[in-house]
Amino acid sequence: MIMMMNKKGMIAALVLAAITAAAAFAQTEGDFNVELTGDGAGVRIKGYTGKAMAVKIPATIEGMPVWEIGNEAFFNSGYNQREFTSFTLPAGLTKIGKSAFAGCRHLTSIVIPDSVTEIGDKAFSECGTWAYDPGLQSVTLPKGLTKMGSNAFENCNALKTLIIPQGVAVIGESAFSGCKALTKVAIPDSVTSLGESAFYGAGLTTLTLGKGFTVIPPRAFSSCNITTIVIPEGVTEIENFAFSDNKNAVSLTLPSTIKKLGRQAFSGMAALATVTIPDSVTAIEFELSYDGKSNGFTGCPKLTLASQAALKKRGYTGDF
Repeated sequence: MIMMMNKKGMIAALVLAAITAAAAFAQTEGDFNVELTGDGAGVRIKGYTGKAMAVKIPATIEGMPVWEIGNEAFFNSGYNQREFTSFTLPAGLTKIGKSAFAGCRHLTSIVIPDSVTEIGDKAFSECGTWAYDPGLQSVTLPKGLTKMGSNAFENCNALKTLIIPQGVAVIGESAFSGCKALTKVAIPDSVTSLGESAFYGAGLTTLTLGKGFTVIPPRAFSSCNITTIVIPEGVTEIENFAFSDNKNAVSLTLPSTIKKLGRQAFSGMAALATVTIPDSVTAIEFELSYDGKSNGFTGCPKLTLASQAALKKRGYTGDF
């Protein structure tokens, strides 16, 4: 009988402990460090002191609308590692600051409300960089988004699902570099500024480029796995190393608007067989390497003789 009572007591104690732990992890407004936004009309979250791993950010704090997630608000690095598993962001949020969720390696998905117009530099960078981390696998970008900062999702190497909404104008430098699980992306016509190394080292096999920008910057799609590259009309310049080391690429189509190709823009494409250039393009300015020759297509040994001739006819002087 005493043993029975002891077991009941133990069970009661465990239940009480569980209730106490749940109560301790319950979120309150006081768990969030906040300040007013610049215009004093809303709240910016500066940090989080609560214990919850699944964090629900309230729509209001002390009656004020939550408009911004501040810089490094949930930054997760070094000795301060927290195993955040999810974040629920409130409708009405307009901005996510620099490194706001960087290093949250156990965050697997995030839905960003349509009211957000800007995602800051490194906002979600390093969300899953090691084999034993689940990592960020899907992100739903908001319809109202206009700007993605530099390194915004850099090294989110589990990221598989990404739709860039029409309306985005700026994709910053290295925004998706190192996203090795990302195999497909379509860049909408609204993008007018694409940063250097924007998708460097991503796992892209399929790429659709919009018609909003005229220059493809250095290393924008270098070291990806793209098989077919079609440069849209309107692009006038492809800069250094822009598509280098896409070793699976078999064909390249240049637009009638192309005027200049940078150094090693398409170098290291071991499988590249054909380059299609419209007849209206009579000359291309090939940036010269240090030996005084163009080298935009070095390391492309499978190019057909017809493609080699087409390039040389338009001013190419280097090797293949």
